[in-house]
Amino acid sequence: MAVYELDIENDEVLSLSQAAAKLPRLRSGRKVHVSTLFRWTQHGTGGRKLQTWKLGGRRVTTLRALEAFIEPVSSDSEKPARQASPRREQQLAAVDAKLAKEGF
Repeated sequence: MAVYELDIENDEVLSLSQAAAKLPRLRSGRKVHVSTLFRWTQHGTGGRKLQTWKLGGRRVTTLRALEAFIEPVSSDSEKPARQASPRREQQLAAVDAKLAKEGF
């Protein structure tokens, strides 16, 4: 994960509430809740954490950090399903053979 230095002059600094408002709505039509972003900063998702800074006693992030967090997490969900191990393939082949023998 890329770690950025906060550049107040060039980066758009956002509170977590403002950052949540920038995200698209969920399938249900509801907005992403600010607690979701806080959870992303503390625990992360997909092995990644949303980068934030403490500024004046408030947690802030930037649009660039939000994009850097979302892009890899989103692309992880588009990966094809994992292939079965060779042992599992043998087990599945044995089950298929047994089902074929029974006429299924």
